[in-house]
Amino acid sequence: MECQKEKGQKVFPIFYHVEATEVRNQTGIYGEAFKNHQTNADEEKKNKIEEWKAALRNAGELSGFPLKDRSESKFIEEIIDEIRMLIPKFLHVGENIVGMDEILKQVKLLKDTKSNEVSMVGIYGIGGIGKTTIAKVIYNDILDQFKHYSFIENVRERSKDDHGLLQLQEKLLCDILIEKKLKLHNIDEGIEMIKSNCCLEKVLIVLDDVDCPRQLKFLAGGSEWFGRGSIIIVTTRNKRCLDVHKTYSSYEAKGLAHNKALELFSWNAFQQPHPKDNYVNLCNRVLRYAKGLPLALQVLGSFLFQRDEDEWESTLHRLKTIPLDDIQKVLRMSYDGLDDKCKKLFLHIACFFKDCKEKIVTRILEGCRFHPKIELKVLDERYLISISHGIIRMHDLLQEMGWAIVREKSPDNPDEWSRLWEYEDIKSILTKNQGTKNIEGIFLNETIAEPIQLPAEAFKKMNRLRLLKVGYNMVQLSQDFELPCRELTYLDWNKYSLESMPSNFHADKLVELHLQFSHIRHLWEGNMHAGMLKILNLTHSKQLVDISSISSAPNLEFLILEGCIRLKSLPKNLHKFKRLQTMSCAGCLEIKSFPEIKENMGRLRELDFSRTV
Repeated sequence: MECQKEKGQKVFPIFYHVEATEVRNQTGIYGEAFKNHQTNADEEKKNKIEEWKAALRNAGELSGFPLKDRSESKFIEEIIDEIRMLIPKFLHVGENIVGMDEILKQVKLLKDTKSNEVSMVGIYGIGGIGKTTIAKVIYNDILDQFKHYSFIENVRERSKDDHGLLQLQEKLLCDILIEKKLKLHNIDEGIEMIKSNCCLEKVLIVLDDVDCPRQLKFLAGGSEWFGRGSIIIVTTRNKRCLDVHKTYSSYEAKGLAHNKALELFSWNAFQQPHPKDNYVNLCNRVLRYAKGLPLALQVLGSFLFQRDEDEWESTLHRLKTIPLDDIQKVLRMSYDGLDDKCKKLFLHIACFFKDCKEKIVTRILEGCRFHPKIELKVLDERYLISISHGIIRMHDLLQEMGWAIVREKSPDNPDEWSRLWEYEDIKSILTKNQGTKNIEGIFLNETIAEPIQLPAEAFKKMNRLRLLKVGYNMVQLSQDFELPCRELTYLDWNKYSLESMPSNFHADKLVELHLQFSHIRHLWEGNMHAGMLKILNLTHSKQLVDISSISSAPNLEFLILEGCIRLKSLPKNLHKFKRLQTMSCAGCLEIKSFPEIKENMGRLRELDFSRTV
């Protein structure tokens, strides 16, 4: 009883074949025992007896375990179950955790330890980066400071509907109140129960893998829900969850540095903190593939454990086209949580626009009827991309996941894929006239491969093709070449070899047309409608002599004619291009005069007539 008073420890008296009232009032066998002890007792013994009486009175007033008429075996099981609930539940975090000491220091800096106020910490980052492991290590490290605590895993998976959220509220309350079972009728009742039971208590709560702000709203809506000194930790792949709830301090979980990544991989691949001598180069190749992602390092290390060098070589070669399922499953969770439009945009970036300028990608995607300003933000918040210094970045493993998604329905039939980006696949499809309506985009970027000889009807069946990019001198065309793709929005064909666009070319939905270093003499025959065209880039098209056909593109914003050395004149009705912002005729040596720039061309900001006569 002294420990309860001085150290705050819990005391649970066991009333074995005795009533609590007998202990509290010292009657029955307890009264007889004390009477015997008091007989002939000296002063010191009498004082000791009084201390025992006081202790037993206090013990008799506590809620304990009375045996009564139950079987002793069930009685013992009940005691074990109750005591087990009081023992701190440390979480298993695995062996050979690497790089955690420094992370622990950084996250602890986010806690409000000085004022003893409520600390709410969010840990965010890409799937597989180690958010849950970090949360578990922190939880175990500070658990002994709390009497009330709860660690709720897989919040995203377990709260897909209101019933799931209700169950999580019940789980949270059972943990905090140390109850075996608790029934809530609705989510609103759960919110009030959490508030009323936690607002005066110092609690430790971890909500792992939160996916949307709504989950936080119903489980940990604000610091006012919890008592002073409480710590609430959230892990998420969606940084917006933390941005919406401004009370959370944020920590971004990042990939491991090279030395730490090598150590973690070595523990899994060799059961030691460093690689075997003859595997060092192979390990470095694995590290370049994993890019510091702990999940990938652990999965690959375990997969390669006790395999010979040839098997390592084979695995690394295989990974170029077939990623490991255990890695992909974790990464894909973020993708599966997107709406259809964001999924398509993610696949476009994975296949076509990784490491491209955000400004350019935004412009192209807007032409494809996306809403990239918000949709790119969503991908960034969910750590499927990052945007740094105006460049769209994507982890290599996420890019591979995107490729795998495009291929998954028909892995061996590229003609069934929605996007083509590999030289061999594109060559096979185009040369064999195997293109289908499934194909929405083709980017042929290789610069050292052999040029592809295109049949005239290579694009005939691709009536959903929207994005087409052909690298410098990558194809050879016949004079009867056709491009009948009515949905084409973006066309970038470097060194296009014909004198004009094909007769069955459609510019109705074309937003950008890039024909740098082309052999084009004039764009197209007749007055083709190009009402959506915003960008026309004919840089260094040295055979170009006529651009009068741009009159059918009244919404043109950028006109780039740099280095068109045979072009002699610009359209006289240039003043009709009221949306024109940039025009470059630098190096157009044959242009002798320029149309008048009128007041209605108020958006024009950049003119370049350098190196002209």
